Amino acid sequence: SEHSVAEMAKTAASLGALKTLVNNAGAARAVSLQSTKPEDWRADNALNLEAPFLCFSAVADLLKVTQGSVVNIASVNGMHVFGHPAYSAAKAGLLHFTKLVAVEYGKFGIRSNAIAPGTVRTQAWEARAAANPNVFEEARRWYPLQRVVDPKDVANAAGFLASAQANGITGVCLPVDCGLTAGQAELARTFSQSADY
Repeated sequence: SEHSVAEMAKTAASLGALKTLVNNAGAARAVSLQSTKPEDWRADNALNLEAPFLCFSAVADLLKVTQGSVVNIASVNGMHVFGHPAYSAAKAGLLHFTKLVAVEYGKFGIRSNAIAPGTVRTQAWEARAAANPNVFEEARRWYPLQRVVDPKDVANAAGFLASAQANGITGVCLPVDCGLTAGQAELARTFSQSADY
């Protein structure tokens, strides 16, 4: 809510200079477009797209002072169709919002970037694993690195994008997806009929 993010900004300002905003909230409700209810669509958009807008708006002036950065945690779902339509549409919007901030606030020295994780071992996925103990094994076959993403992989990317090492980088989306968006070896093997994949 606008009130809660205003309180967050006030608290952040009281602690010193704000250098980085990481928008990392996310959840997905409906699994298919056909099963998506209007209230689920609104809830997913509120959390995954509206909340990052509200958080940035609340701290934009603080980031101007430090020429800070924004790191939005999006998803490969914002780039391709992998289910969860309302979540995915919101994450696609978050990718565009990332560019909007980069272009409009670049003159203040604010950088804005996004990370698009693939499957990450989080509480949400652990709940899926409880329902299907083979979910990670089933998922890893689609990833060229033959594994799913560790939360540390995402944290390391966020640390890099927020650091001085990325001072010339803004308006980009960095997939941290163990190669998922690069392509699928199984499909390449089928199309090329080569065992090299």
